Amino acid sequence: MKTVLLVTWLIFGQSPSSYQVEFDTAEKCAQARSTVLLDYERVYGRIEAAPRQTGLTRAEINANRPIYEKPKVSVVCVER
Repeated sequence: MKTVLLVTWLIFGQSPSSYQVEFDTAEKCAQARSTVLLDYERVYGRIEAAPRQTGLTRAEINANRPIYEKPKVSVVCVER
């Protein structure tokens, strides 16, 4: 059965960005979903450490929170 991977990115101050990809099997979709999530962690997982490297105080970081907000991603497989 055909399965669709639906991916939506939510980034502070920007409109949501979405795309979809069709797969022949649910297993292939699940693999692609895992890859997107692993890539997300690889790229954005380090953002939490960035404020510490700036030399800013916790109050300054909180005042500028959107700068340090990690994008959110929604990744789901849906059978057609």
